[in-house]
Amino acid sequence: MNSMQSTNNVPILSRAELAASEVRRSCPLVHCLTNTVTINDVANALIAIGASPIMAEDACESAEVTEHADALVINLGMPSPGKLEAMLRSGRAARTKGIPIVFDPVGVALTEFRRQAAEKILTEVRPNIIRGNFSEISYLAELTAVSHGVDSTNEGFYSQAERISESIQRAESVSQKYGAITILTGEQDIITDGQYTEVQAGCSIWLTRMAGAGCVLSALIAAYAAIACDKEKFIEPSMADSA
Repeated sequence: MNSMQSTNNVPILSRAELAASEVRRSCPLVHCLTNTVTINDVANALIAIGASPIMAEDACESAEVTEHADALVINLGMPSPGKLEAMLRSGRAARTKGIPIVFDPVGVALTEFRRQAAEKILTEVRPNIIRGNFSEISYLAELTAVSHGVDSTNEGFYSQAERISESIQRAESVSQKYGAITILTGEQDIITDGQYTEVQAGCSIWLTRMAGAGCVLSALIAAYAAIACDKEKFIEPSMADSA
């Protein structure tokens, strides 16, 4: 596998440059139901790349806001029953409109509430993209996940090759299970649809020293998905028929 080439032989870096230009040109509106701890960082990161952020987490308006958006981010950080309802309503609205949905299962293995919330989001909303760290993706793959907070751990492997191989297997398992693109981020980023998998050089170690790097990344992924994806394939047939 050549990690610098895509399936259509267009260099990935060239495609990234084109995508960055298109984001700046089209200024996609990204609705972020995100972690309250990092909401300002997420908004500033989206503005920095030329996208437009909006945050509305009350269930009384979340779906209506999503109807105006070009992408939706559902982030499990700082969850509450009211926020979960907003996520579900926004997810349904995003499916009806046919915009990409990015799910970030922050600390999913930590509490029973997060586990149940993630299950509802995955089964009722059916996000198109799942972005998480090794621990979070491991939990979704129904494998042992170690979590003492919202950070990631992949200790216990003897070599980098072993870590990469295990990460690929877990990410592919999540994609096959939920029918979504899975992005496992870390020292190496694993991007897969369950069949085709890319391994890219991942984050700097310094990003693990900053709260919210993953939240920001999920929002950036949503902005690029908004301009790179065929929205028609994101529409639920039953919803499209009734729209």
